[in-house]
Amino acid sequence: MPALCRAVTVLLLACLLTTAAARAAEAPEGFEATRNLAQAGAVDLALGRINTLQPPDTVAPQWVEWERLRLQLLVQSGRYDEVLQRAGRLSLPVRPGAHAELHALAARAGLALGRGAVAREHAGRALWSPGVDAATLRELRLVVIRSYAGESRADDAYRSMLRYEQDYRPLNVAAATVFVDALLDLGLAKEAVNWLGLLEERGATKLRLRLHTGVTAPQAAVTQARTASARSNDPAWWRILGEAAERQKNAALRIEALEQLLNVKRGVDVTVPEPDPSSLWDAYAGYARDAANTHHLLADDDANWLEFATRRRASEPVVARAYVAYLARHARVAAVRQSAQARLAADYGDAKLPRTGLRVFGAWPGGPGALTTQTRHALGALAERIGDYPQALQYLQGLPAPQQMPTATWQLRQTALALRAGRVNLAADMVRQLAAVQSAIPAAQVPEWIVLAQQLTDHGLHDAAQVLFERALPHADAAQARLVLSGIARIHDARNQPLLAAEFYLRSALRTPTPDAAAAEARLRAGLSLARAGLGDDARAQFEWLLKNARDPAQIAVARR
Repeated sequence: MPALCRAVTVLLLACLLTTAAARAAEAPEGFEATRNLAQAGAVDLALGRINTLQPPDTVAPQWVEWERLRLQLLVQSGRYDEVLQRAGRLSLPVRPGAHAELHALAARAGLALGRGAVAREHAGRALWSPGVDAATLRELRLVVIRSYAGESRADDAYRSMLRYEQDYRPLNVAAATVFVDALLDLGLAKEAVNWLGLLEERGATKLRLRLHTGVTAPQAAVTQARTASARSNDPAWWRILGEAAERQKNAALRIEALEQLLNVKRGVDVTVPEPDPSSLWDAYAGYARDAANTHHLLADDDANWLEFATRRRASEPVVARAYVAYLARHARVAAVRQSAQARLAADYGDAKLPRTGLRVFGAWPGGPGALTTQTRHALGALAERIGDYPQALQYLQGLPAPQQMPTATWQLRQTALALRAGRVNLAADMVRQLAAVQSAIPAAQVPEWIVLAQQLTDHGLHDAAQVLFERALPHADAAQARLVLSGIARIHDARNQPLLAAEFYLRSALRTPTPDAAAAEARLRAGLSLARAGLGDDARAQFEWLLKNARDPAQIAVARR
């Protein structure tokens, strides 16, 4: 017995020393490891590590590197408001030369939010900071120019362009493109011609300039932009289609262009301005009113208008959406208005225009509460499709379950959505309400209970997770019961309750008549938990079982030690 206790103690000390050594070894490499996680696509995980590992002191070594990485990831994720919130810390003392690069990121965030004054403020701070490099300097001056154009400050924008060109001759294609697009937005096509020769020959900006100056006819521009948009995701081609449609008075094409531009995922690299969603509502209504006579539709005949839109849905989806959108707001019969509202939200999903649907309905008077239940279900699904879980929760929270979905299943999915939206307290409250209903769980629903409990465990909501595991256990089959018991064991592990953890790991292992990999893993974890609790004989029994039955070399090696 003393020999076994010494062996178990040595094993535990070795594990602790190995863990400590790993953490010590990771410390100098923590920044690089976090950056690698971000490059692998685990942005939220990387941001979580930054919160943990970044030194609190702004003059500490590597604080600037951590902060730069944080702001870069926030910009990359489109979380521009958070970037500007963090930028408030830049007034604190930081390493010389660091202000420029951090303020530059804040300037880009301000520009992406359409907050020109904020963008210029941060750009100015960066420009006047010591140590700003030449590339950042040039980029920030372009940010200032774009911010002026976004505020329709034509004189300031044009003067800044001329000064920029004077300082950076010969002008490169990228800067010339920014200049020309900004001037065309400002209605200064004549001035934009100065940089025509610098534009990419087959690029969208040169075609746009030719359209604005009358060199290219609207129909020719439509043909070229259609062809280009089919092989490119650049929204600049849809801007050309929209502008050509205005010159042709082609209302349906203009609607299509607006829909596509509103569907663009916005980022600092997107230079095409986002249309105001109200402009699309106006375009829908204008088209429906003007085209009704052509389509032999009588004013206020809501039912026939909706039937007409239904017939055109497959052959002319843009036309159909225009009529449906008009009815959603202007139909005199409430039932038609509500039906059209839900149809329009669903149509955006079918047309693969989720962001358009969310932005258009985001302008709905009265907000989500003024929409029908069916419409909110459709919009919530659109938000989930693009990973905007907070907005999905805003639409779906409090709604009854969709047709043919059990109430409990719907509550489980809403709880999971609250977790993904970062509303952990709300998720815990939902679990308590769910667990309070002591009804039988149908076999088909048990997997959803288990998955949600596992997600709650991963988020550290151990009490809520245990409630779901315990509710699911009496209704689980043998395989599911093993998952549940292992899940409860994980919770006790996290609470530093080794005896309870060992009990549930063993109960999980004993649920199978024949040893398998899962049983071996449960036995190993049970043995380690028993050793932590000081039950040496019980721990040795588990390790001996592993030596006889386990096939994983790593498990066998641990059992031997």
